[in-house]
Amino acid sequence: MNIVLSYLYKSANKHVSEIGLTDRKIPIYKDISVISNLAYATHGGEVLALDIYRPVNCEKQKLPIAVFIHGGGFFVGNRTFNADFCAGLARYGFMVVAPDYRLINRTDGAGIISDVCAALNYISRNAERFNGDRSNVVLIGESAGAFAGMYATAMSRSRSLCMKLGFRQPELRITSAVFTSGMFYANRPDPIGLVYRKELYGRKRWDKQFMRTADPDAPTIIGSLPPVFLTTSKGDYLRYQTISFARALSKAKHPFRLINCKDRKDLGHAFVSRFPELKESKIILKKIVKWLKTQ
Repeated sequence: MNIVLSYLYKSANKHVSEIGLTDRKIPIYKDISVISNLAYATHGGEVLALDIYRPVNCEKQKLPIAVFIHGGGFFVGNRTFNADFCAGLARYGFMVVAPDYRLINRTDGAGIISDVCAALNYISRNAERFNGDRSNVVLIGESAGAFAGMYATAMSRSRSLCMKLGFRQPELRITSAVFTSGMFYANRPDPIGLVYRKELYGRKRWDKQFMRTADPDAPTIIGSLPPVFLTTSKGDYLRYQTISFARALSKAKHPFRLINCKDRKDLGHAFVSRFPELKESKIILKKIVKWLKTQ
């Protein structure tokens, strides 16, 4: 791990420890049932688990599936951080699945993406068990989770892309994607690229053909994505990444919707999923759900 990322990793872990997020327990919701700690993969003794949220009045009803990939810069975060957002989405009639994945101190970008794909495989194999609709699946990626989620989503829809990137194709096909304050680009000579490029792409960063294929703006990626919904705000320090990705989608004539709260500096990074209790977050969540129903 490079010096800058190591410093950020230590600082972030200290911060979440001080505010009590590292050992957070999922709240008890009267209207939402939560099945927690379902193991889906193991790596070197580390068990990766996921949680499932469902509205209690829909036990026997087959529901559309929403897979939420948490953020945290790949050095902090876990599946419980956004429990209130997951519960809020479940109230709209979704089976929400929130998986953990290995962080950057345990693996690289390929490992993180592989973990997300493994979670998709688990969901695919167990969808009927939990009354989830495999034909209607949205992936929601927050911040760094959008990076892994973007690749996993594209690969779920393109076998040839999987072969080019060196992955096995996920068994679950993603039908729509939502990215909140996404970190899409780690391949550019900007602060994100300088910090993450080596850690996420490893030796393949020197392979020009691979990097062209893996470029988020490339037809190999955008052409494999489903319709996309993007959110950002003036107070989002990764706003430029969302705007850049939206421009790439527009240039490619790919179907997408962007909500950019460009006059709201008070709305910070990933506010929609990090602070779902905000009035603005609730309004945008309603818009996301309405958009998903049209896909």
